[in-house]
Amino acid sequence: MIGGRTGSSALFPDAEGLATRLAADGYPFLRGIHDISQVLAARAEAFGRLEAVGEIAPPAVDGIATGASRREEAVADLGARGNRFRRVRVCAVSHGPRIRETMGTVVSQPMHAQDYMFLRPAPVGRSTGPHCGYPFFARAIEAVFTVWTAFGPVPISDGPLAVVEGSHRFADLVEATRGFGVARDSAHKAGPAEDQVSFAHARGRVRLSTDVRFQLVGAPQGPRYFGPNPGGTTGAGYGELNRAKPLTGPWHIR
Repeated sequence: MIGGRTGSSALFPDAEGLATRLAADGYPFLRGIHDISQVLAARAEAFGRLEAVGEIAPPAVDGIATGASRREEAVADLGARGNRFRRVRVCAVSHGPRIRETMGTVVSQPMHAQDYMFLRPAPVGRSTGPHCGYPFFARAIEAVFTVWTAFGPVPISDGPLAVVEGSHRFADLVEATRGFGVARDSAHKAGPAEDQVSFAHARGRVRLSTDVRFQLVGAPQGPRYFGPNPGGTTGAGYGELNRAKPLTGPWHIR
């Protein structure tokens, strides 16, 4: 459950009903969109790479952090390693035909995903704080939609995803994001200063998820987020993201 609703799955594929829910809440919460076998295969493959550098204990699919890492000794180019994740089974889920069709239904127009993908292996105690995504992605176009996908079970003990219903109508916060980009205006933050509640445990199960931005087919494709090796928000590419860094390192915060 997110916010006050149990989800929007019962509305699918009613495009009008989903559009109404999107306008009212700012998001539709959909279960069962992906093929679970593809999701678990992607989870096993992604965590298998982390098991290989000592960050995940076997069996990899369980996603239990070891609290150690050999990644920086084993991997010379962390950015290139991060980019390789776009070519594995994760992408078959995050950019695959099922989610493209789903987004097309929600928006009632053909959609495709930006190439640049945020893969987040998040140990217990690491998190991204409350923020607005607009300043990161809307420089080229206004209509950008975030799709958050969990690769495996997400019990509350592993940490929640918090979405504030109706926050797209918080005029004071929305207007504060207009006209700036975090790459250009680094002193201007995309989220409030308050910290979220932290977890007491130093290690535990690792949650795997992706953030992928979808936009209308035919809309301008910003060079930061499309292409074989996109630079991302700051131009630094995948090397700056959490997925390119050891699980034992500090969480990327902007």
